[in-house]
Amino acid sequence: MVILGDFNLSTINWQRHESGFLFPTASRSLIDQTSRLLLDAYSTAGLNQMNDVENENNRILDLLFISNELRGSCSVMQAPSPLIKIMQLIYLELPLHNFHEPPESISYDFYKANFNGMNAFLAQVDWDTALRDSDVNLAASTMSNILLYAIDQFVPVRSTPEPVKLAWSNAHLKNLKRVKRAALRQHCKYRTDSTKASYIKANSDYQQLNDHLYNAFQNRLQSRLRNNPKSFWRYVNEQRKESGLPSTMTDFLAEAQTTNNIANLFRTQFSSVFTNEYLDPQYVVIATRNVPSLPAARQPLVITNDSIIAASKKLKSSTGCGPDGIPSVVIKRCAESLVRPLTAVFNLSLTSGVFPVCWKQSYVFPVFKKGCKRTVSNYRGIAALCAVSKLFELIVPLHYISNDQHGFMPKRSTTTNLACFTSFVIRQIEYGHQVDAIYTDLSAAFDKINHQIAVAKFDKLGINNALLSWL
Repeated sequence: MVILGDFNLSTINWQRHESGFLFPTASRSLIDQTSRLLLDAYSTAGLNQMNDVENENNRILDLLFISNELRGSCSVMQAPSPLIKIMQLIYLELPLHNFHEPPESISYDFYKANFNGMNAFLAQVDWDTALRDSDVNLAASTMSNILLYAIDQFVPVRSTPEPVKLAWSNAHLKNLKRVKRAALRQHCKYRTDSTKASYIKANSDYQQLNDHLYNAFQNRLQSRLRNNPKSFWRYVNEQRKESGLPSTMTDFLAEAQTTNNIANLFRTQFSSVFTNEYLDPQYVVIATRNVPSLPAARQPLVITNDSIIAASKKLKSSTGCGPDGIPSVVIKRCAESLVRPLTAVFNLSLTSGVFPVCWKQSYVFPVFKKGCKRTVSNYRGIAALCAVSKLFELIVPLHYISNDQHGFMPKRSTTTNLACFTSFVIRQIEYGHQVDAIYTDLSAAFDKINHQIAVAKFDKLGINNALLSWL
């Protein structure tokens, strides 16, 4: 790394060290607060000053900071003559490197996808032949590969991110912005009074119109407070919330600043709370003693085309891809063309009792709970599943789940749970009965549940092994 410029630290006297770099002489330098902050910042970043070429006033004002990897491979020398009378030219010799342009991040623009062409292509696929294998893992992988091929054929590629659009912008403001940029390029090229005046006028015109449109936009938002308060407060919350993770994270033992190190801290934290110890069978029997024994379902669960169509309508039209590279918007928009392969693979999974490995993969990302945002223990891990596995989850036979379950159920929450509980308590009081309630809050409950006990309880409730493959 190389950072150079006219820093104008005239009160600092630089002296060369045996390492080859220059450091301030404490006895001959006057270091104020601004200079101290600057030097501390470059020292923390591992950069050192190496320019010792003085100007005509015998001062070193043009500083050159380099990183340690360039030490010994570059040098500074004074030019034979200054570029102009008041400007001293310095030559910097650097080692030659083969620089490569960083690869562009390629992403699909699903908003411009040709879903009609994709549906026509998927409808012509011979799914019976493609999914004739009895191995559910191979069948699911084949279906995913065909879908990925269709996405590659009918979804355009977006190589550059779209610019951020101002909510109050219009065509006139965009045109003024282009005029302002063109005037700035002209002034940077010629540096004349006329080009400077043109840029100042273009910038003033842009700022005036931008301020006018922004104030009008704010007035419209405020007028919505009475008619649509949710929209207003949603905007307010978006403006004041902090997005992303802090630049530095810690687990009290180590501190991480880079992306990889922060990810490793979260990986260590999330894996540390997971426990699944082996229990002796006698303890499993004791743990399931109070679970009622119900007969297994007489009729095996069979997923139909209608159930898949109905479930696909409940999917969000999200363009975010899971680990398999298939977003839910593709499943939703191509449900009619995919109903046959989805039905075949889902039923094969249920009958074989095997959940496809490719659908078990997920993206885990941290969600802040409470406390200090720099502490990884104050986050919980959320797994983003593949869109197909989400669809499979929506077809869960709800009659296997107790009607008293309110957590992780659609249209249910702590509010509905409290309403049902309050109603129950009032009825019992009217009957003259006593009500005892116990509330528990388990830390990382899903990470600490014992799988042996969970499977044994499902077995007593009559849920067969095929359903256990994905529960």
